[in-house]
Amino acid sequence: MKEIIKMINIADIHSVPNDTDAYTFFNDDLYFVLEFLDNNDFDLLTISGDLFETVYKADSPEVRITLRFMHLLLNIARQKNAKVRIIKGTHRHDYDQLSLLEHYVSETHYDFKIYDSPTDEEIFEDFIVKFIPEMYVDDYVDFKDKYLSSYCDVMVFHGMVEGVMKIAERRNDIILDKSVPIMKVPDIENCTEIFAVGGHIHNRIFATDNIWYTNSLHAKSFSDTDDKGFDYITIDNVSKTFETEYIINEESPSYKVIDFTEDFLTQGKKSLRAKLLEMKRKLDYKSHVRLDVDISKLNSTQKENLDFLKVKFGDNFEFKTTKSDLNTSDEVFNKKLEEANMVLDKGIHLEKKVLKVLQQKKEQYNLKESDLDIKKIQDVLEILRTE
Repeated sequence: MKEIIKMINIADIHSVPNDTDAYTFFNDDLYFVLEFLDNNDFDLLTISGDLFETVYKADSPEVRITLRFMHLLLNIARQKNAKVRIIKGTHRHDYDQLSLLEHYVSETHYDFKIYDSPTDEEIFEDFIVKFIPEMYVDDYVDFKDKYLSSYCDVMVFHGMVEGVMKIAERRNDIILDKSVPIMKVPDIENCTEIFAVGGHIHNRIFATDNIWYTNSLHAKSFSDTDDKGFDYITIDNVSKTFETEYIINEESPSYKVIDFTEDFLTQGKKSLRAKLLEMKRKLDYKSHVRLDVDISKLNSTQKENLDFLKVKFGDNFEFKTTKSDLNTSDEVFNKKLEEANMVLDKGIHLEKKVLKVLQQKKEQYNLKESDLDIKKIQDVLEILRTE
């Protein structure tokens, strides 16, 4: 039995993020990972879904650098006699592109496997890992009985854990009439001895002390304001305990949001200009700063100061103006936000959006329950697409 196991989990690589080009991403973020692997011992490396950002042509630069990264990663693992496992992520990201790596599975000098369906594997003697890729099911109870009933030491998953992020749960991906199962914490705890670690949510979020999301590798927007990176985990296979070191990706762009309203309320133009000049001096090409200003609190002079600074520093900072609406309740605001997210989210299929609108307009259009059938909607949309 292997008593001490060094494990690395990387989640949501999203090669290549839409804010950079393929070769820059390889030379910065992916090389950072390879350099860490080369300089540190590990026995098991897992990639918990979303290796790819989207579906690419097989000869695209994005695919070429991703395959190059995996080739180098597997050769480092081979030199260290380490195992590598990858699970399929979200359908619209990984799709069937992991098949481009299948030839490594059959090459005996690599210990590499790809999982696109839930699987329990005894990685080392008396050490079982449960792999749960993203999947789409009719019924959660059936999913739990099939896949969350067998014992494992560690679970590696890509998907949703109940209570972690409510907005993401409401925006749950749909394929036909199936949805991603939202795993309940007690169900994970009942089948997992040591810990469960996963991908899909691009934040480092803990459901419990031993159930968490690793975080994505690369920050892409102002919704990614926390440090990006991956997990380096030491597992005591005798006591069934673990310690985690979070490795921050120092090559990732950084995004920071600052509420600048109070500065405009308390400082004049010269003082504000001097402050932004000092902030500008500390910026590097990977740093992105957004200044949020509630213009409903500003007087005419303060608004003129804002207009001046937006022109002066518009190339260095992003300015976002907001306006407090005291007549809008949180309930109304959240409902409008949820509706907007649903309409704009490319991850929600058009059929699901149409069904949602029809449900809301049921009485207005005098619709019957038989009209609210997603398969009928799919048939109609398919006819429109082909005409």
